Amino acid sequence: MSIKQQVKNLIIEFAKELEKKEAFNTELIQFKLKLKAQILEILNISQEKELKMTLFKEVVEGVNEALVEVTKGFNYENEKLMEREIMFLEALSEVLKEFLASNYISDKHELSQLIAKISKLVERIRLELKEKKGGILKKIKNLFRR
Repeated sequence: MSIKQQVKNLIIEFAKELEKKEAFNTELIQFKLKLKAQILEILNISQEKELKMTLFKEVVEGVNEALVEVTKGFNYENEKLMEREIMFLEALSEVLKEFLASNYISDKHELSQLIAKISKLVERIRLELKEKKGGILKKIKNLFRR
């Protein structure tokens, strides 16, 4: 299995059925640790800088492909699930930011673009969630005004 596919599978597997995960915060922490460990393992395959860059590009491509696939299945109807989706994306972003701040890679352009993409997704879901909650509050207020 290719590096890109390994990373992609790890992310997709965790993102499946977010609403059914019990002890979600614990599972989220485990996911972050697994993802970070997998990326570190990949980067430590070689000490050669060129090879590390190539390997990390595959990691970034895997994360990006997984992100596209996972976000297609996001549910914008269930508020609890939307909150979990936000937490999942933020966790993914946190792991990637650790590599942005480290010296493991020198060219961080693609990585920073991917982190920005995740941030935009989080913001969009937050707005949807805020609109949903705001919509419910407005309905309740309107009921009492009558």
